[in-house]
This record gives sequence, C-alpha cells and structure tokens, in this order.
Amino acid sequence: MDATCHVRRRWPMNIFDSPDSNARRYGRAVVLACLLGVVLLAAASGAAAADQHDPDSAPTYDTAEGETNVTVTFPDQSDHYPGQDEGSMQYFAGGSEAFEEQDAEEGLWLDTVVVRAYWIDFRECFGSRNTGVLGIDRGNDDSGTTTDETLTDHRLRTRYGQEAVAVEFYEWDSDGMVGGDPPYLAGEDAVVLAIGNGSNDGPCLTMTDRPGWYQVEAFLNGSVATSCTEEGNQDCEPDDEKVRGVTMLSTYVYVCACDDREQARETLGSPPNETPTPTASPTPVGSPTSAGGSTATDTQDPDGDDSDDDTDGDGPGMGPSAAVVALVAAVLLARRRR
Repeated sequence: MDATCHVRRRWPMNIFDSPDSNARRYGRAVVLACLLGVVLLAAASGAAAADQHDPDSAPTYDTAEGETNVTVTFPDQSDHYPGQDEGSMQYFAGGSEAFEEQDAEEGLWLDTVVVRAYWIDFRECFGSRNTGVLGIDRGNDDSGTTTDETLTDHRLRTRYGQEAVAVEFYEWDSDGMVGGDPPYLAGEDAVVLAIGNGSNDGPCLTMTDRPGWYQVEAFLNGSVATSCTEEGNQDCEPDDEKVRGVTMLSTYVYVCACDDREQARETLGSPPNETPTPTASPTPVGSPTSAGGSTATDTQDPDGDDSDDDTDGDGPGMGPSAAVVALVAAVLLARRRR
C-alpha cells in the first residue's frame, strides 16, 4: 500500500461542497482509509499467523536439513531430463516432529494438501485422470507408492496449475457425500501422491529446461485432532477447532541428462545441503524460490471458472497464473467462512 492507498476514486466529490472544504474532507478520508486499511491488514495477517491457515503463515521445515521426511522420486529416468514434457512424479510427505512442535501431536483432520514447485509445470494434468495414487501410508512404513488407505473418497477436488497441485478434502458438514468427512492423518503417517505414471491419462508434467538441484514444497493443513480419530464419526469433530499447517521442503532432486544421482553430482556438483564437490562445468542450481515457491501477485480461479461445486476435479487446471500462494490462501479462507 503506497502513500495514496489507491483509494481516491472511492471518495467522489460532493457537488454541494466548495473545492477547499472538499479537499480537506478528501485528505482526512484518505488518511482514515489508509489507517483502517493498515489495521485490517494487520488483523488479517495476525489471524492467519495465529492458526497457520495458509502456506505463507505456516512454519517451514526442511527435509534436507533433517527436520521432516518429505521425499520426491521420478519413476522414469527421463523424468530427470531438462525440458521433459511427459513427466511423472511420486511424492511422500510426513512430519511427526513438525506436528508435535505445532501442538498437533494427535494429528490433523486434513483440509488441504498442496505440492508446489516453481520448476515444474502442472498445467497439462487434469484432476483424478492424471492422479495415479492418492492415499495415506499409516506409520510411513510401506515401500513405493503402497498405501493403507485411499484418500479418493475423502477428496473434494484436485486442482493442477502452473506451479502446483492442490488437493481439497471434504469438511465435517459435507452431509450426504460419499466419504463426506475429512481424512485423519497422524504425525507418523505419510501422504502419498503419484502424478502421471499409473494414472488413467498417464504422464503430464513438464520439467524445467535448466539443469540443477531442486526442492519440492509440501503444505499440509487441517484441524487439530483430539483422542477421537475414527474417520466417519461425526462425534470426532473437535468442539473448538484449531487450524494448524506446516510447510515442508523435500530432499533435493536433480534435473539433468544424467544416468543416476552419482553422475548428477559429477555434472552439477553436490546438492546445496552437502559438502561441495568439483563440477565438470558450471550448472545453474535451483534458485532460492525452489525452497519457497513463487511470489507472483496475480490470481484466478483454479478450475478456470467460478464454480464451487465441482466434486470430481477433472476440469482444466489453474491456468497460466503463478500466484499459487495467494490462490491457496483465498481457497482456504473461503472454506473457513462457509
């Protein structure tokens, strides 16, 4: 917000006022509007920070530093190649210590899961048709993309966009819907998401054409669970819902025309969290935004329209806008106000 607050057009001149009196009133109005705007923004920011409702206000943990357990794998070697336009990805996210630090040791009733990567374009993917696996690995002890529970029945919609995929789940008041309640995620569990391979429509991701080491950002949020964690039991809905969210950075994954991770180290040097090794030639490494997502300022409807009742999530993705953070925050805020 600049000094003028961009509010001048909101205060039309009254034809019965003299220019001088109107100028004084206008000046006071602008000052008051600016002060009110600052107060409202501060209040909104404080509220968001208090319950970690969106990715920007949620605390961040880095798996590369041993703080969480988020891994990303590419099922095909060609998925690592720069510019690959029919790529696939497998994503595993767990964060027991992060949950404990956020006073959610009993786990969360999931509201939203967001996977963000500024170096991947998700726009050619569509809802469930390109989602091969979406589930929970209880105890985070299964191999590959094996899950103990599918999240498909709990899923309200899946939205793909330029830099992210967002999965929204049913809320407690989704009466009459199959699986119309939020899924429960314990701290020791892991969310498993496979995009591309294994889905009905196959690979759909487009990788960056810049070789380097990159991270994927995972955001999970939901209501803090109590000792009652039985899915489908309406009595388990907390009386005093407290929203918690965590943002978790993955291990580093390489993008280069390399045969394996060792060759990637020889070509790119070591990942940023490891002891540097000589490189064969200078190669761009994922920029700082690889750990924090995009900071774009424009937003639009994720599904390309204004519909809020799409329950199969198979429409087109979020479009060319890179405003993932603002978009997710808006979606989550709208869900809270229902």
